Amino acid sequence: MSLTYILSIILRLFTLAWAVNLLRRIRDWRIGLLTIMLTVILGIQVFPLFGAWSSDWVLENGSGDFYWLAASGTMLLAFIFLGGAVTEHRMTRSRLFKEEQAFKSLYEHNPDAVYTLDLEGRLLASNPACLSILGYEGHDFKNRTVFEVVVEEELEKARTHFSAAVNGNPQTYELLVYHKDGRRLALQVTNVPIYADGVVVGIYGIAKNITEQKAAEHERVLTTQKYQDLLETIEAVVWEGNPETFEYLFISPQSRRILGYTPEQLISDHAFWQSKVHPDDFEMMMSYCKQEVAAGRSHTIEYRMIAADGRTVWLKDFVTVVQENGVVTGCRGIMVDITARKLAEERLQHIAYFDVLTSMPNRTLFEDRLSLEMARSRRQSQTLAVLLLDLDRFKYINDTLGHAVGDELIRAVAERLQTCVREGDTVSRIGGDEFTLILPDLRSPQDAVSVARMILQRMTAPFVIEQNELFATCSIGISFFPDDGADLSTLMKNAESAMYRAKERGRNNYQLYTTSMNEDAMQKLSLERYLRKALGLDEFVLFYQPQVNVQSGEIFGVEALLRWKHPTLGMVSPASFIPLAEETGLIVPIGEWVLRTACEQIKSWHAAGYGHLTVAVNLSARQFQQEDLVEMVQRVLEETSVEPRFLELEITESVTMHNVERAIVILNELKNLGIRISLDDFGTGYSSLSYLKHFPIHTLKIDQSFVRDITTDADDAAIATSVIALAHSLNLQVVAEGVETEEHLRYLAARGCVEMQGYHFSRPLPAQEIEALFQSGKTFAL
Repeated sequence: MSLTYILSIILRLFTLAWAVNLLRRIRDWRIGLLTIMLTVILGIQVFPLFGAWSSDWVLENGSGDFYWLAASGTMLLAFIFLGGAVTEHRMTRSRLFKEEQAFKSLYEHNPDAVYTLDLEGRLLASNPACLSILGYEGHDFKNRTVFEVVVEEELEKARTHFSAAVNGNPQTYELLVYHKDGRRLALQVTNVPIYADGVVVGIYGIAKNITEQKAAEHERVLTTQKYQDLLETIEAVVWEGNPETFEYLFISPQSRRILGYTPEQLISDHAFWQSKVHPDDFEMMMSYCKQEVAAGRSHTIEYRMIAADGRTVWLKDFVTVVQENGVVTGCRGIMVDITARKLAEERLQHIAYFDVLTSMPNRTLFEDRLSLEMARSRRQSQTLAVLLLDLDRFKYINDTLGHAVGDELIRAVAERLQTCVREGDTVSRIGGDEFTLILPDLRSPQDAVSVARMILQRMTAPFVIEQNELFATCSIGISFFPDDGADLSTLMKNAESAMYRAKERGRNNYQLYTTSMNEDAMQKLSLERYLRKALGLDEFVLFYQPQVNVQSGEIFGVEALLRWKHPTLGMVSPASFIPLAEETGLIVPIGEWVLRTACEQIKSWHAAGYGHLTVAVNLSARQFQQEDLVEMVQRVLEETSVEPRFLELEITESVTMHNVERAIVILNELKNLGIRISLDDFGTGYSSLSYLKHFPIHTLKIDQSFVRDITTDADDAAIATSVIALAHSLNLQVVAEGVETEEHLRYLAARGCVEMQGYHFSRPLPAQEIEALFQSGKTFAL
């Protein structure tokens, strides 16, 4: 056996093993088939080698050994080459596979639409995003062109760009298309031609959905436009300036509207702007702004500028200082026209300290000045007087002629008061029809008295307002500092006490404060406190005064009169507490109690057999102003089961004169209930006979002031006789009050007045004594 032969066998075996291994790695069927054929040939060639086996060992055994060695080596080289080729082929396929996968991933997972079109625009292929963006399924585009989803107004543009791409020119453009649900989408489309053998065979394209981007751009445009409109319409000037020179770099167009200057005027000429700042404000404004900008502080400042038309314009400048890394790099701000606010503040300042109607100092300024004058008088040991003045019967004028006339009267009074004082004196209107005067530096109290007398004298002249000649008197109270009060509150309180004393003494006069006035005021306060509790404590009682027909001698009715029996004060005079009840409004609940109690009493007397009796109840002015007066009276009648014809309500002339039309309405409503109406104290008020015929009254009552001296005073006798005649001519019942003597009785009866009441017949009595009078059977015939 030669070594060459053995080497051939080894090479053949190695080659066979390589071939088998190579065969396992081959995936291409063609190369695999070639490898199998070579492997089979190699296997066939290996077996003859073993058939020539010999036990003799030589280097070589003729030329045949070299042939086998060469053939085996060649076969090995062929398989090595084939293996290399297979390896390279596998590597190439692997690389291509990876590239294919990468492209496929890019194609399928690309968020943008990737598609291929034919030359007619039909969709040949697309990635999932393409259909997803449009909301379609794959079958929706079968045999359809992409032009079918293009918005109508963009169709021509789409065709133009597609044709350009078909002609070999890549195109990028924006296009509006329809989503499947009808929405419009904005796409950025890129179309490039696909070449084959130098000829365009299709279109490859990418479409990016830019709908949100377009919406954002549109919003930005709107926002920009909005801010531009805001700059042009906002009532403020927006500016940007140089923090070193304070020159404007930008000013919004509103400078023309607010100041009358164009932005160009204020930007180009810094000296021009400086000259338009109010000279009284320029130094302050520049100094403050430089200080704040140097410190890097944003700030606010108010100053004035002279507008192009000469107006003074108040500006409020909100300045923002811009910094970068601690260094001031700019400043910008907003100038707001606050002229209206400044004028309003001035008006409010005036309103806060001056009366709107008269432009006189009001209560606030009056008290401030009085405090200052009192302090000065204290330091200089001087006398100061305070006069508190209140117009008499102003409410009557106001209610009768209206508030417009009342306001004009107040203005006219204010002007007259100004003529009565010195330059350093203060005249104030502190509310309604009340005025105060501060008279400092008095030599004696007589100086204040002289001013008061001058005021009263000048008020006697009539005021002509809207063709009405009006007479307005006043009541004046005077107090002195420091004798009548060391502080403002006490001084004013005492002047008010003096003023009320002037009213009590008939009005149209002045009174100096005395300590007794405070005692009277305290008594009044104490009485009011007791009065507020009296109704709840059942302290009121009703007395009844008989009303007599002197022809028959019978008592036909009674008048209910209120009395107050206090546990400590005893019987309080009606003259003391009735006006106080009117003033405080307590007369309303008290009056309802009186009406209810009188009705219950008359019902009781009717049940006792005195069914002809009527009861008269007085209605005060305050009660007559109640909105629910008629309803209240009707309710009391129903609850007490009294027939309305047995109730007579007495009113005074003055009650009806405040508002004649309303009085007529209310009286008619009461009359329609069946209630009798009597006019009390007739002849003492301010009534007009022209109104009297319109009042639905049943009875006129002659006031006792005319009856008292009827037999001795010709005037009283004439008035009483006239009232009786008037009542008869109007078919009214007439009752004389205050009949105290037989002479009164006979005089009135002789003139046709046969119904009377007064002490000649009976004083007012409690209910029990009235019953005793009924039971006695006493008559009062002539």
